[in-house]
Amino acid sequence: MLCAIWLGPKWTVLVNVLGDLIGATLFPSGAFFIGYTILSDEILLADKTLILDNGEIVAEIQKKELINKSDVLKKYDIKLPTLLNILIQLKNEGIELPIKDFSTTELTTAIKEYLHAGGNV
Repeated sequence: MLCAIWLGPKWTVLVNVLGDLIGATLFPSGAFFIGYTILSDEILLADKTLILDNGEIVAEIQKKELINKSDVLKKYDIKLPTLLNILIQLKNEGIELPIKDFSTTELTTAIKEYLHAGGNV
């Protein structure tokens, strides 16, 4: 946050990348790696997402809860990842796909299976 204020968004991205590289080098394996991001699409890569507001944890969302708890992301002005937004829109139309990894490959496979099983578009 301070980097973004002092140096601007381009330098913030550079500092984030360098921090990730240093962290990955120092801690290449283990039970977990604490990371942070300024890109909402990276939420889909994490097992769990913690949302901070003024330094306090205000929400904890497991990966499997992302669709049902998307309103929490919206509440804190976190842009929904495109893939998550598609899944929410499909759910609102009555189409719930069995998605676990939140990848585009998994989504397209699930849609193909849905259509082959007689689902309507």
